[in-house]
Amino acid sequence: MRAMRSLPLTLTLLAFVAGAARAEPGPDDDKNAPKAQPSSSEFDFNLSGGAKKKASSPDSSQGGAFDFNFGGEEKKKSPEEEARAQAKQAKLERDVKVRRALLLSHQALGFATLAVFAAQLVIGQLNYQDKYGRDGTTTDDYKLTHLSLGVTTATLFGATGIVALAAPNPYPKPIKFDAALVHKLCMAVAAAGMALQIILGPITATHDGKLDQRTFAVTHLAIGYTTFAFMSAGVLSYVF
Repeated sequence: MRAMRSLPLTLTLLAFVAGAARAEPGPDDDKNAPKAQPSSSEFDFNLSGGAKKKASSPDSSQGGAFDFNFGGEEKKKSPEEEARAQAKQAKLERDVKVRRALLLSHQALGFATLAVFAAQLVIGQLNYQDKYGRDGTTTDDYKLTHLSLGVTTATLFGATGIVALAAPNPYPKPIKFDAALVHKLCMAVAAAGMALQIILGPITATHDGKLDQRTFAVTHLAIGYTTFAFMSAGVLSYVF
């Protein structure tokens, strides 16, 4: 009976000893167990108590690894290149000022030419009627005035064209249909008409008394009106 009572106590003691033996780590367990990895934000502390910063990665040590320059590296200009650039800029500004002054003069001369040309047309028409509108009689009251206004108109027209051609063009533009192109085309036709007027005027005068003089006179008058129409269109193309 006493042996039967001590049997459960003996079994309990043996089970406790076996469990303790299994829970105790063996010599190989330390080798196979995974080691804890320090985080990237931790610092190693040396024995003196100071913090030792972790070593930087190769990418972080190279400051330009992710420093992209999409615009390209600007090349530094030499003193000679700087001087040339400044001279070019100064010439550009000077050309702009000269062009503005010449074009203002061109416009003023253009309006003056158009006004004198209008007076020339009126006097030319009166001179034609005085010479060919009567029964073979003429007073020549408008002959000298017509000649004077003709010379003045041709001179002003030529000066206006020369001023326009002398103006520098610092900003070249492609040819396109705009007010400037209309102005140039109209003035080109007007220049051709003015040249014909300068030729036909003396020819008509030298045929005085001949049968074909009236034909030259009518042609001279018609070209005058046509030239005035194209010149007016060229002037008004800039106004409107």
